[in-house]
Amino acid sequence: MKGKNNKSTSAPPIVITNASSGQFSIARYSGGCRFNGTLYLYKPIHDILVREDWDRVYESLFYNEFIEAVKTGVKPELAKKPRNNKRNADYGKSLFDTI
Repeated sequence: MKGKNNKSTSAPPIVITNASSGQFSIARYSGGCRFNGTLYLYKPIHDILVREDWDRVYESLFYNEFIEAVKTGVKPELAKKPRNNKRNADYGKSLFDTI
């Protein structure tokens, strides 16, 4: 088909395994890499590259749970961080607080 863009429309992979061997081995020295315009972060414990938007999921779940979520392609809903802009009541007074 002339004139048609044959570029794949599929989403970039979420996880790239065996990152320390092959063309992605440079990622272990720099902490990550870009592949087809997508940023991946290197996780040395499992020797994988994780897509940046899935990093929080990787950090929040056990590895087996993370891999199951990757297989489905759906991010699980994670607990939101509590917003605490005020000083913790148990923290006590600072030396710089006025009396």
